[in-house]
Amino acid sequence: MYLRCLIAAGARERADPDFQRARHRSDGRSSDSPGVRPAFWPFVSGHGPFEFAAITISRAAGLLLGKTLIAPGRLTRLAALRAHARDAAALVSGAALMLLSAAMVEAFWSASGAATGVKYVV
Repeated sequence: MYLRCLIAAGARERADPDFQRARHRSDGRSSDSPGVRPAFWPFVSGHGPFEFAAITISRAAGLLLGKTLIAPGRLTRLAALRAHARDAAALVSGAALMLLSAAMVEAFWSASGAATGVKYVV
């Protein structure tokens, strides 16, 4: 079903001139053109490292709990989960603080009008 939808969308895009015109900006360039993309890296460079690190730490917490459930060792699954839940909670709490700081950077620094070079250095 998904593949049929993709094929139908591609056929519509090729056949419908109004659909093709909607993809172009008012200055005549396509929205896919390189002129639109240069704002991406300066925007992401400030908050991206915090966000990606927090996501990785959250994954580690999930893997810790998953490993505990799959291979509890000599403990029962519930006892093993209780033993490792504190470590996982500490990881997730730290990741939440990192995501909060990434949100602050994204809201106030990434969206600011600072020069691109300054955003990369900071």
